[in-house]
Amino acid sequence: MQHPLFKNQKNILAYTIVWVLISGIHLLFLSQISKLPFQIAISDSLVSNGLFYLLSLGLWYVLQYGIDNRQGLSTTIIELLISASVFISLWLLMIYVILSFITNSLLQTNVDAFIRSSLPLRASIGLLFFGLIVLIYYLIVYYENLRQKTQQQTELNLLLQESRLNVLRSQINPHFLFNSLNSVSSLTLSHPEKAHELVIKLSDFLRYSLHKTDEKFNNLEQELLHTHQYIDIEKVRFGDRLIIEKDIAKETLQMKIPVLLLQPLLENAIKHGVYSSLNNVNVQLKTSIVNNNLVIEISNYFEDSHVKPPGTATGLANIRSRLQLIYQNDSLMKIEQANQLFCVTLTIPQHESNHH
Repeated sequence: MQHPLFKNQKNILAYTIVWVLISGIHLLFLSQISKLPFQIAISDSLVSNGLFYLLSLGLWYVLQYGIDNRQGLSTTIIELLISASVFISLWLLMIYVILSFITNSLLQTNVDAFIRSSLPLRASIGLLFFGLIVLIYYLIVYYENLRQKTQQQTELNLLLQESRLNVLRSQINPHFLFNSLNSVSSLTLSHPEKAHELVIKLSDFLRYSLHKTDEKFNNLEQELLHTHQYIDIEKVRFGDRLIIEKDIAKETLQMKIPVLLLQPLLENAIKHGVYSSLNNVNVQLKTSIVNNNLVIEISNYFEDSHVKPPGTATGLANIRSRLQLIYQNDSLMKIEQANQLFCVTLTIPQHESNHH
């Protein structure tokens, strides 16, 4: 891990300012309380705190070595005690040598007695500073590890979400394809020209679906064009029995929705109608804007029947799961069934989809 103080200039500047303040306090103490001459006081302050400033920078690498080797608590404590002893001893020795040289050679003043008498106090203060710096370094390491784990967890969640979305989206085409191929098989003998037409439309539909595989969002207008291809295929299968009524608000056409979302909804509505009625299949598609969100309603009338439409549960569950994964909200899809009317309402947030 890079030294936290060297990651940017602000960190090293803040670290320097702290030690300048400590040096100032030390200078005031020596000059006002201990009554030392100003030159000696400022020399003592600069040497003592300057050395601690530099040694503390190197202490990071000593601690980092122990952290990287993932040693046990007892071993870590022993190493910290040894490091503290060596650090404080080296610091005091360097203070004594450098300060003695400055005072004796440059200031022509002998303060050896003062330095020796102050060693116990200096050692105590140095030990306190050592402990604080070690604590700060360990907090930095803890925070950085926590940040990395959080980032890794977020990336894993995004990868998991993406893989789950891909699985859900991959269920759409095979599910629809099987039904269409069954229809082609049925029409081959009875209506070969319709079978040929269905194959061509199916090819166009799948080409669009494959082209959009890597996309997450599309505008409503493009998705509606895609549903036209799907409806054309279903019209080949069901003929005049299939009636699609649309009420599309013009201002919703450029709003974003998850790609390939409308087709399974229409498929579900058509199946509910086809398998529960011998009459025409009437499906209504309506869009509107509510609280700046896109609202899509797809509904169909059905007759009471004990015949269960095959595959409808998969499509609706797929859509619900996709919306929950994308928007982290499980209340965006509502299903109502009353008075022989089956209605699915989707609320598509716009401010969130724009971030994806």
